[in-house]
Amino acid sequence: MKKDNESTYMVHLNELRKRSIRILIAFILFLAVGFYATPTILEIIKSTSLKVDLDLNIFHITDSLYLYIKVSSLFSFIAVFPYCLLELWLFIEPGLSKKEKRFFSQIHTYYLYFIYSRFIICLFYYYSLLHYVFSKISND
Repeated sequence: MKKDNESTYMVHLNELRKRSIRILIAFILFLAVGFYATPTILEIIKSTSLKVDLDLNIFHITDSLYLYIKVSSLFSFIAVFPYCLLELWLFIEPGLSKKEKRFFSQIHTYYLYFIYSRFIICLFYYYSLLHYVFSKISND
């Protein structure tokens, strides 16, 4: 009996490992895409700053590289997050009943809508507001 428990644990761990590797590969691919798209993303961020003219200042040699890495990492995380939830769902789904599956699929849909709508609101409203407040503070 103990051998069966160990083999089922190994099957589950192998399944989890495969899904984790897929998520990591997707993250790395979107990281490369994000690194390529970082100038465009930065232009979009600068154009959403409606109240104040935004200039990006680089004070050290490595700041531009750090900026590219941070923006591409954020882009990759945002792009891979739904895929990560899908892989998590596909890992958990076989152990759920039909009622639980229906409940969690509805929550998943609303959750993704909520996350992306909050991201858009933050990008267009809060970023401009924070930049305006911090520029007022720095001028005083």
